Amino acid sequence: MAEEPGRRRLTIASRIHNGREERRSLEDRRMSYIERIATREIDITSMKDAIDVLRRTLARFELEIEMYRSRVDRIDARLADLERAELREFEMGAESARFAGMTIADASYELLKETGEAMHVRLIWEALSRRGLRSSAQRPTLSVTTALLRDERFERVAPNTYAIVGTQPRLIDES
Repeated sequence: MAEEPGRRRLTIASRIHNGREERRSLEDRRMSYIERIATREIDITSMKDAIDVLRRTLARFELEIEMYRSRVDRIDARLADLERAELREFEMGAESARFAGMTIADASYELLKETGEAMHVRLIWEALSRRGLRSSAQRPTLSVTTALLRDERFERVAPNTYAIVGTQPRLIDES
């Protein structure tokens, strides 16, 4: 049985209409996916930038940790030197007024002769003041430096570090 021409047109029109609807639906889905792709590409770019920032921050933190470890090592060495100096002082039976009334140069000479070591001016001043030497100077370590530079019994063996001339002292680290 042959289709009627009017019905046939209706069927064709219906198919065309359905084809157009499907096409619009597919085009809408396509555009949706293209928009999602663009959004994800932007997200990926942002994440890559964040990763770069994190890598730089990590590298900086690793360098800081290295620097802090180095400082801790220097402090540990300084603490060990101070403990040795305190032990020597205890073993020598240090008198609290032993250097009272002496000049900085004379007291420093006695101290360096006893220890047999080169010492930083700050350590020298700490030891002298614990043993009774007093100074009215605002910066007593500067007074120690000046006194030792002017006295021919002392020689500078490192920055701000002095020993008795002609000795081969072990350096006490001042880091």
